Amino acid sequence: MGCDGLIPEEYNLQADEPCIRGRAYCGLGGQEKWQFTLLIGTSVDSPEQIDWPTLLPADEVTGWLSPHPRERTLVLDPLGAQPDL
Repeated sequence: MGCDGLIPEEYNLQADEPCIRGRAYCGLGGQEKWQFTLLIGTSVDSPEQIDWPTLLPADEVTGWLSPHPRERTLVLDPLGAQPDL
């Protein structure tokens, strides 16, 4: 399974669970059209205020990426990452 890109379409930055939603190109060939949700943790007023470096999971963590192939959805929760034991 691969993912060739994410295209943000909706910034829901003031929601109870602030997130960015959009299109993902995933699947066996990396080109199937999926939907993604990126949970950003805290509310911000604009995309420019997002602290992007904190949303990049470390190499030694897991549990932050939840693919759902049947529904063609992908949930990214980088702040919910756990150590990879």
